[in-house]
Parts: sequence; C-alpha cells; structure tokens
Amino acid sequence: MGVYLDKGKVKVLTRNLHDWTDRFPTIVKAVAELDAVGAMIDGEAFVADEKGLSHFSSLQQALGRGGRRHDIMLAVLDLLKFNGEDLRDRPLMADL
Repeated sequence: MGVYLDKGKVKVLTRNLHDWTDRFPTIVKAVAELDAVGAMIDGEAFVADEKGLSHFSSLQQALGRGGRRHDIMLAVLDLLKFNGEDLRDRPLMADL
C-alpha cells in the first residue's frame, strides 16, 4: 500500500488506489508525527501475534467490523520520496 504525507495530512491508498486512510488510524498517526513535510512510503499492513509473527487472517479480523484497528502496523518496504526529494533512483540500501 502507499502511504503519503503532505504538510501534516496523511493518506493511505491500496494497490487499487482505494482510499483506506480511515481504516489505519495507528499508521496515520505515526506517519503524521514524522519530522517531515512530505513523504511517499511503500509498505504492507500487518498484525503481529504475541510471538511477533504476522498472519493475514489477523489483519482481516482487525479490518473487519468491530476489529481492533489500533493493532495494525506498517512494515515499510521503501521510502520513495522524503521532504521533496525523489529517492526512487537511489539503491534501496544506500543509506545503511
């Protein structure tokens, strides 16, 4: 999914470009608190169990009616843009 930050406003879009911002309040809050004016993040939402393992069914339950959406976390796969700088042409491990 794509997570976009623009001047304090966060938007979460699925691969099919559906706006699911309201379904990921914990992710929205965390991204809004970044020390950045803008960012474009590629990631995957997940819910970890007590051992830290992710199960797709747990994510489905959290997204369902009455689900515990605050349990949903974001695994960041790539930072595509940050503070106006396009990072897509840089090697994935460039800053490590």
